[in-house]
Amino acid sequence: MADRTTAGLERARAVVPRGLHARREDLREGMRRSMRVASERPHTYLHGDLHIANTYLTADGKVGVADWHVGLKGSWAFDYAYLMATALEVEERRASEHELLDFYLEQLEAAGGGRLPRQEAWAAYRQATFYPYFAWLYTLGRSRLQPRFQPEEVSLTLIERIAAAIDDLDSFGAIGL
Repeated sequence: MADRTTAGLERARAVVPRGLHARREDLREGMRRSMRVASERPHTYLHGDLHIANTYLTADGKVGVADWHVGLKGSWAFDYAYLMATALEVEERRASEHELLDFYLEQLEAAGGGRLPRQEAWAAYRQATFYPYFAWLYTLGRSRLQPRFQPEEVSLTLIERIAAAIDDLDSFGAIGL
């Protein structure tokens, strides 16, 4: 995966802030730490690839999720951070992420999923932004022998959004880097 994410980062150079380019090793360590921290949290079933293109609206206006072939077990924060960092334009995310997290936590508790402390949930969200970053670098960094999973402009747009989230949320600080 390291070779493909390195290639993806080179292809995404124009949309990744310079500061993140200079922290390549910290990004990799951030990914390792975020996985380790998340493995210590309670696990749930995850989609694993929860970006905006894997969602749809039903005829009655409800949101659905498609493409469940990557399902896995882990911290709720991975799917949540993945969707938050990819579904919204940067300014929209910045303006609404606190409110959306509160809504998510309320809905989780109402559905019987238990109560997550707000501060703990915010930290988990911040820590989980590394996973979608590497997933999309990998997608963009595919070799000539791999299938094209997504159009290049989609990959670049999502990498730009996720990189902004890593910066905005101080994901490095949240994971102790």
